[in-house]
Amino acid sequence: MKTGTLAEWLKRSYGSFKEGSDLPEWVLPARGFSDVVDEVGEESMLEMCRLVKLAPETKKQLEKLPPPDTVSPEHFKEAAKNWALISWIKPVTEACFDARVILASFKEDENKARTEALRCISVLAVASFSPEGKLITADLASILGATTEKPWEMIACYVSAVLQSDFTILKQVSDCIKSHRNWWKWSGLFAKKAMSLKIEPKLIEVIPPVSPDIVWVLAQMVKEDFTNESRQDHPKCSAG
Repeated sequence: MKTGTLAEWLKRSYGSFKEGSDLPEWVLPARGFSDVVDEVGEESMLEMCRLVKLAPETKKQLEKLPPPDTVSPEHFKEAAKNWALISWIKPVTEACFDARVILASFKEDENKARTEALRCISVLAVASFSPEGKLITADLASILGATTEKPWEMIACYVSAVLQSDFTILKQVSDCIKSHRNWWKWSGLFAKKAMSLKIEPKLIEVIPPVSPDIVWVLAQMVKEDFTNESRQDHPKCSAG
């Protein structure tokens, strides 16, 4: 029996996990996600998983599973519902929307700085979802004055440090990631793939064509009501 590839499993389960995290359908559209998965490629994804053990021995695990097209949507929805960290997806995505502003602000001759920022943001966004990320997230949270229980606050603190040109904090974050060798390798591979994408994946699916102003408005719409108490409890960043 033919087993599914990691790409096939990701595409097949994407909608259920996105729905389970309460992200609106028009945010991070499935078509764009599928295109990115195809362009990044199976081997690169498996290598990234291997480096930080996002799924230990991923390839061997996949070989034990049935083909993904034989798994019902209900099973995927149940798996999403039972994932302990599913509630983190939405606030981390919101924080990454804000972080994208600083990535877009770099000039063409600042490619090295953009890559550095992308590496750090990617680790801050992903490490908390990996069993191997506990040590590095604890170190990063201490540097940024945030908490490992709210990884989106670490991203917000990093963005604050960039906007305030707090080079002390930025260097400490970078040095911390470098000291965790596999995460430094992972972030390098992630940044390389992200910056070499031939397609520009849509973060928001909307008509008419997206302008920067519309993107900003819709990014705010992804977030919960501004009167929500959780939005009034801003992180106390050591960066600001």
